[in-house]
Amino acid sequence: MNALERVKDAAEKYAQAPARAHAFTGGVYRITDIKSGRVYIGSSVNIENRWRQHRYRLVRGDHPNPTLQAIWNAENSRLEFSVIERTPGSKDAILSAEQRHLTAALESGHRACLNVLYVAGSHLGRKRSDSTREALAIAQRGKKATQEARSRMREAKLRDPFLLEKMSALGRLSRGRKINRARGGNNPKVRAFTDAQVKAMRTMKSEGQSYSKIESLFGVSHGGLQKIIYRETYRDVI
Repeated sequence: MNALERVKDAAEKYAQAPARAHAFTGGVYRITDIKSGRVYIGSSVNIENRWRQHRYRLVRGDHPNPTLQAIWNAENSRLEFSVIERTPGSKDAILSAEQRHLTAALESGHRACLNVLYVAGSHLGRKRSDSTREALAIAQRGKKATQEARSRMREAKLRDPFLLEKMSALGRLSRGRKINRARGGNNPKVRAFTDAQVKAMRTMKSEGQSYSKIESLFGVSHGGLQKIIYRETYRDVI
């Protein structure tokens, strides 16, 4: 059995191992790098299973947190798992508890926190690879949410009791940071398309051409094309 096969075999054993009879209830946990003192804060409705999932991904070598993966690869005994709060109840209550501990860890300094995301239960701030972004864009091309679906999404957000707390936390963490936003559509120096190409896209759409056809002809994403058509970008091109 070669090294890769051994890793896969170990990962499968971790994944298939039955939960112990004294499995923890839901709550908040911490993974500590005992060498540097840095911590990762997480939560789950079943902490025991969640820790087993972490180990499975670490052993397999594809953990979504690159820093935790690097520490494990260097010396897996450096990672220490502990429960910091048991929170029986709803998922919202568990996420609220996680956010409280995560905020406390962040206030001690961003370098001390190993989390990629700073808002519990959110994907805000996650950096996706170019291939992942392209795959997501392709999957969403041509799709348009109905008015009913939009209304349901809006109502779901308004019912979220922790929405303001999440956005407020993200705002505090981002305060004072310089945010780089793509402004190519309104900055002639960094535009991706010429004025003639933009006019051609708008003309084709006004004549009834499909989004997918225009996207394939000009190599533009669905979202980018929509912004061009509705003049959110290239506003000066008439």
